[in-house]
Amino acid sequence: MSSAGDFLLPGPTLIVECVVFAVVVYALSRSALPRLRTAIEQHHERLANADIAAAEALVRRDAALSEAQSITEFARSEACRIIDRAHARHDELVAEGRRAGRAEYEWMAGRLRREQERAAPRRTAISPVRPTK
Repeated sequence: MSSAGDFLLPGPTLIVECVVFAVVVYALSRSALPRLRTAIEQHHERLANADIAAAEALVRRDAALSEAQSITEFARSEACRIIDRAHARHDELVAEGRRAGRAEYEWMAGRLRREQERAAPRRTAISPVRPTK
């Protein structure tokens, strides 16, 4: 056998080790454990506050999203109204331009006819055409 002994069998220092362990556990339970409990409770409170803040943030986000959606829909409908008005104004301007163009065309055609009518008698006066026999 070895002189070191079997470590699984209790030795004469077992009682002293148990007493030292009990003293250490008692000292830790009096000094360190209350601080740990306080830190853990504070951590749980912070987590609970963070959960509440996250829930409030979700509610605010949903409200902001619905508001943004309504603003976007309003802007879209306003843009459609503006585009419709622009198309209507475009159609008015095109029609007005056509009317003005038609009036100018008729004026110029009338002027040309009048000039041709004035010039027609002059042609006969200037160069009479005599029939040849």
